[in-house]
Amino acid sequence: MEAITEDKEVSIIEPGNEQSVLRSVQRQRMGPDTVQAIRKKHNVGAVVLGNLEIFEVKLGLKVSSLVKSVGVKAEIDAFMTAKLLETEHGTTVWTGSAHDTKAVARITMFPGGRTFFDARDPDECCGDLVESLIGKITADFRLTYKRR
Repeated sequence: MEAITEDKEVSIIEPGNEQSVLRSVQRQRMGPDTVQAIRKKHNVGAVVLGNLEIFEVKLGLKVSSLVKSVGVKAEIDAFMTAKLLETEHGTTVWTGSAHDTKAVARITMFPGGRTFFDARDPDECCGDLVESLIGKITADFRLTYKRR
């Protein structure tokens, strides 16, 4: 939103979550006719829809014969999708998706009883995960340079 609003001719309204927006135009589901009704009701040229799925913590086991260690880690897995719809015809003009995983905790046991333990606050980890997904999914809208 910050990058989009740098252009003074673009403004963003946030009419609410999907269910409240559907209620505001008296519709049950999103579709081209609903997007057109949103245009009329809220006077917008485009609508952004998105979905975030965060999956339960999963455990992984790693055995290293080279270093002779055993490690267990707990990870949070998430998937984000988004699409941009123009409201005149209700057509999709852009879509994006991203997947990422972040470790919440790790335990590694080495020979001789040495143990390494690392844990993070799950809420903080989820915040980092969402930030990472947003960065990945919005890459199309950010200026990049390539050296040739």
